[in-house]
Amino acid sequence: MKITFTTESAEVHELEVDSQMELENIKALIETMTGIAPADQILFHHEQELTDPKKTLEQYGVIQDDILFLKKSPSSSQPSSTATYKSIRFESARFDATITSSKLLKGFLSIIE
Repeated sequence: MKITFTTESAEVHELEVDSQMELENIKALIETMTGIAPADQILFHHEQELTDPKKTLEQYGVIQDDILFLKKSPSSSQPSSTATYKSIRFESARFDATITSSKLLKGFLSIIE
């Protein structure tokens, strides 16, 4: 059967699938078309979120020529502001340590010269 899915950015894609195909396999197909990982996909059919990866399209009531809406979930791979702050602090401390090491080395070299 043919189904269509549309994205938040108004992209429209068509898929030829079997009604017995499970949601997790549909999401894998969608990933090949959009680059959005299955874990980041939120799919809706008639305003109902499709959440069970083992349910088939037929079990969700999806029929020929139905339209699914794809929303991308907020990425969990983006670092939090706390993680970014810690990274900046670490880089700053490493920079300070490099300067200190450089000064110690220059001081040591001036002593032995």
